[in-house]
Amino acid sequence: MDITIVGAGKTGRGFLGRLLQESGHKVRFIDSNERLVLDLQSAGKVGIRYFGNSRATTEVLIDAVYHTSNPEGIEMVASSDVVFVAVGASNLTKVARYLAGVLAQRDDSTKKPLVIITAENAINPAKKLQSEINGSLDSRVPFYVTESAIFCSTIEVEDSSIDIQSEAFDVLPYDPSRVPQNFDELPFLQVEDNFSLLLTRKIYTYNCASATIAYLGALKGYRLYGEAANDEDVATLLDVLYTDINTVLCKKYHIDPAAQEAFAERSKIKFQNKEILDTVERNARDASRKLAGDERLIGPMLLAVEQGLLSHALSIVIAAAIRYAYTHQESPLKRLLDEGGVTRVLSEISGITDQTEIMNLVESYYRQIAAEVPLKQVIATLLEQDGGNL
Repeated sequence: MDITIVGAGKTGRGFLGRLLQESGHKVRFIDSNERLVLDLQSAGKVGIRYFGNSRATTEVLIDAVYHTSNPEGIEMVASSDVVFVAVGASNLTKVARYLAGVLAQRDDSTKKPLVIITAENAINPAKKLQSEINGSLDSRVPFYVTESAIFCSTIEVEDSSIDIQSEAFDVLPYDPSRVPQNFDELPFLQVEDNFSLLLTRKIYTYNCASATIAYLGALKGYRLYGEAANDEDVATLLDVLYTDINTVLCKKYHIDPAAQEAFAERSKIKFQNKEILDTVERNARDASRKLAGDERLIGPMLLAVEQGLLSHALSIVIAAAIRYAYTHQESPLKRLLDEGGVTRVLSEISGITDQTEIMNLVESYYRQIAAEVPLKQVIATLLEQDGGNL
């Protein structure tokens, strides 16, 4: 089986490459970053160091790495059986155009459709990528797009332009419903029959909690993510948030409460692990995107309201995210906030136009945060509320 990874970033080279090598496959990359491609070509390998030295360093040997413009790279992708896409959600449109060009060059003798597996922390990346590819193809070429869920944290090593620090995580859950075949040669792929629910739970639990730590940690001036996650005030709000999220997810999707609580607890243990040397800035950046209507903060807030709960905890985090985007000069959020306040931001960036309860609550917490009211005092306001029930 010929496999190519499109995207040699942290997930691509620090997680997917290792999984492929450990399952006996060659590791091949395509990337648009010329400097990174040259560095990988020169090194010929990637060192994977594990948080807390839980394992000995793994050396992932690179069989081939090409820039996206290289004809040999295009030929390599075109002859692949499986392509993993790990480029970041904001780059899916560019990758779709690239893959449409690749598909157009597939040899007529190719017996099987190309299987594309997204490896993104995003909402419905497979659906988006498939639609974008179809929109760029001039002819009907057989291919499938399915998606996987990334639970493994990977960060770049400060003393290397190539090496990665990673969790010792060895499985990749994927959606089997979108592709009519098994992957016996890829034992790390874990079948998840209700993948859409898993992804929703992940984004509304893991990603939402991650954003909570990042934006509250930024408010309190933390640099290291693990330090922020263990801050007393942050941890207090995080517990309230988990209670709200667990309640609404179980109510909406009929999830066993004990299973969801355990799911959330695993995320908390992970985020509070100080041996994972991540930064607040890396997790907080691009706040405007994370305030979109289907993303990790607004999505669970709308679900909560649908289930009869106005979450004060989520309102504080949303307000903190808006503040982060504003102070970091993110456009167009800063302009929208200057022109029309929180209501304008929630309307145009988050798509909230008729939820006055949400708008008013987020605005009230934003005013406190902008006035530099101590987070402990803001949280005290939350704890005085009667559960936030509508």
